[in-house]
Parts: sequence; structure tokens; C-alpha cells
Amino acid sequence: MTALATLPQFPWLSLLIGMPLAGALLCILQRRSDAECRWLALASALATLTITIWLFVHSGQGGSGWLLHEDVAWIARFGIRYTLGMDGISLLLVLLTTFLQVIAILISWPVQKHVPCSLPCC
Repeated sequence: MTALATLPQFPWLSLLIGMPLAGALLCILQRRSDAECRWLALASALATLTITIWLFVHSGQGGSGWLLHEDVAWIARFGIRYTLGMDGISLLLVLLTTFLQVIAILISWPVQKHVPCSLPCC
């Protein structure tokens, strides 16, 4: 049994998906300035990375099956469910993705102006 199995039930996987999405929606819907959007993107990416590192540290050793699993009836009438699962390999890939997300935001930080597209379709 892993250490995550002793945690209270919480939708960790939905949180990992929702945090970057919420940051992007805040920038789009509230029409923030470029500087505010950069800080908001960095904050949401760092928060996601922090949660992923915490999950990685507390994931335990060995074992088989899901480290985290969410399964909720969404539209019961049609048998549609919202299901997410994370095993050890998935956790490593999510950790890599969240780390690269922070790196990508920091690398793109000095970009001030977008170059216009020279393709005829633009």
C-alpha cells in the first residue's frame, strides 16, 4: 500500500489539470496585461509543479495498480463517467511535463513582440 492511499479523498488529478487551465482562463477572460499574464502563468505552473513534486515524494515505493484514481458518474442516464488514473510511469511523465512547463514560461519571458506571419494563409 502506498502513502497516497492514506491521504484523504481529494481530486488531485483534476487539480493538476485545472490549475493551468484556470490561469489561462483568468488571463483571457479578465483581459490582463502581458506582464500580469506572465506572472499568472508562472504562478499556476509553479503551483502545479509543487503539487506534482509533493505527490512524487509521497507516492511510496513499488506496488502495482493506480497511485491515484478518480471515477465519478457524470451523466448517469447514458452511463458516462469522468475517470482519471495515474500509475508510477504516468507520475514521472506528469512531473516532467510540469517541470518543462515552468522552463518554457521562463524561456519565453523576454519575448516582447510577436513576429508577423509571412505565410499566405495568415
